[in-house]
Amino acid sequence: MPLRSLLLTQYRRSMSFTFRVSIYRVAIKVNSDSQAIVFMASYGGISNFFARNVYLTTRKYDTETSVS
Repeated sequence: MPLRSLLLTQYRRSMSFTFRVSIYRVAIKVNSDSQAIVFMASYGGISNFFARNVYLTTRKYDTETSVS
């Protein structure tokens, strides 16, 4: 599916911490059940628990790490 390959391509191109956090945030925002997190975990190689905790703990300094 196109969206899946687009996400995979973007992930490979942007390995920055901020980009990875934004991917988790989008996944959780779009669908709060575990399916979205499992889907994103296939790219990040992380568990549901870790994904949720990364989202919760990195939100506070998301603005500090992103440079526009």
